[in-house]
Amino acid sequence: MAGIRKFFRILKVLYYAILGGGIAFIFWGVFVSLILGICGVLEETSDIYMYAWYTYVVIVLLIIIRNAIHRMKWYVCAHPTRIQCHQCRKTVPVRRYGDERCLNAPFGIYVSRKIIQFIHPISDKIPFFEIFYRPYLQLDCPECEEKQVICPYCHEPIPYESIKTLYNKPSKCPHCGKKIYTPVPLQEWANDLVKLV
Repeated sequence: MAGIRKFFRILKVLYYAILGGGIAFIFWGVFVSLILGICGVLEETSDIYMYAWYTYVVIVLLIIIRNAIHRMKWYVCAHPTRIQCHQCRKTVPVRRYGDERCLNAPFGIYVSRKIIQFIHPISDKIPFFEIFYRPYLQLDCPECEEKQVICPYCHEPIPYESIKTLYNKPSKCPHCGKKIYTPVPLQEWANDLVKLV
């Protein structure tokens, strides 16, 4: 189960990279060219148009690469980063908080009051959360056996009672105030779902 979900995570990164690039290039190639053609300036300003086209391509590719790297590091890699333990000061790799729940959550078909959601439903906001925010981190120190949940930005320990993980909403670090997105399995979050299969 966990191996399949890890594979799907990689596919999701590729899917959004291709989707984002496709939408961006279709927008520029069709919409902008159509507008310039209607205005009659496409031929007259071909040098300007080509310069704008190359600039746009470079910017889009940089954004796509940045987003893919962010997703791979924080939502696919087993250990996104290494930090120093607050007790013994040893630098150790950390993992995403609650990642086992998502990896081992059962596949299924769920019915909601509004829509039917298949296998791993995706809110329209979740891709943006994954692009801009980082998840909570879990520090399990092998030296002093300290266990803490860590902010991915300021690396300060977060009390368990302050941790808020929702399927479709980020939370905030009580220390630095930055938004953190840690997804949980859908069936743990939505109360109005009925599992069919």
